[in-house]
Amino acid sequence: MRRKFLLPAFAACAMLVVGAPAASASKAHVSASNTAKAITFLLSANKQKGSDIGALKDQVTGLTAAVKSIHDGLDPIVAAAPSILAGFTAINSALTNTTTGLVGLNLARPQFGAFNADGTIIAGTGQVTGASGPSGAAIHNAPGKYIVDFGDNVSQRFLIVNMFPSSGNPPIAQAVDCASNSTAGATCHALGDPTVGNPNHVLVTVEGIVGPAATDDPFSVAAISG
Repeated sequence: MRRKFLLPAFAACAMLVVGAPAASASKAHVSASNTAKAITFLLSANKQKGSDIGALKDQVTGLTAAVKSIHDGLDPIVAAAPSILAGFTAINSALTNTTTGLVGLNLARPQFGAFNADGTIIAGTGQVTGASGPSGAAIHNAPGKYIVDFGDNVSQRFLIVNMFPSSGNPPIAQAVDCASNSTAGATCHALGDPTVGNPNHVLVTVEGIVGPAATDDPFSVAAISG
């Protein structure tokens, strides 16, 4: 009976001994296969990242070249800046020249004003925004004497006085700037001019032809640039 039981037992042990290595080998194969797949995936991902990095490097290289091109283009402008600034300064000086520039041309425009017999202003170029000339009443402290303020220097201008039509004693008039000489300056000052020899002021004297005698009459006076 003992021998009958020993044979099946040996057979079972043999099967266990043979089966164990087979199972281990199967598991090892599966593990190796998964590891290979993982390595393949990692290699593929690394290759893709390498491509992305290469593209990024190309973009950086292109951007660097573009920045350098812009910088190189700015260098001549920066170098020319002093000359450009000097040119603008010259243009500004020419435009603002009080004789030959736009400012000078504006100042050279005729300036005139019209006044009532009592010296109140009827109209004047100085009443227009940006223009020069009389803008207020004349100083009138004596018969036939008017001091007109042009608001700017008219001592180098040609003066013209025009008398309005009169039904009485036909008047005549003359004009002189208060800075033309010491006599004119003193006369203007005596008639109420706050300063002596003011080049902005013009003395207008009106007299009747018969007499002659100083008379108050409406008039206009203009200062024209030569």
